Amino acid sequence: MAITQTPVTPKPQLIPTNLGARSFAAPPVALQQHIVPNELFFVRNHWKGTPGLDPATYRLTVEGEVEHPFSVSFQDILQMPRKALQVTRVDHPGR
Repeated sequence: MAITQTPVTPKPQLIPTNLGARSFAAPPVALQQHIVPNELFFVRNHWKGTPGLDPATYRLTVEGEVEHPFSVSFQDILQMPRKALQVTRVDHPGR
């Protein structure tokens, strides 16, 4: 009896770039496209640990030299409309 093997293509994952696993690079396969998906976009973190935030009480406050200071809860942020934007572009010679 022959055993049929199904090829498995591994899902691309971010690559840790430091010992603390706080910063990650995009995998090479993600860089072959014009737009890198959010889940494969590089991560830079300069904290020694993850800041402890309580989503139930967290507020983002924008104040200072702004025309209209405001404050929003974490829940407010989650309910805001989402929009996808291309924010980084690398032009390659010959394209």
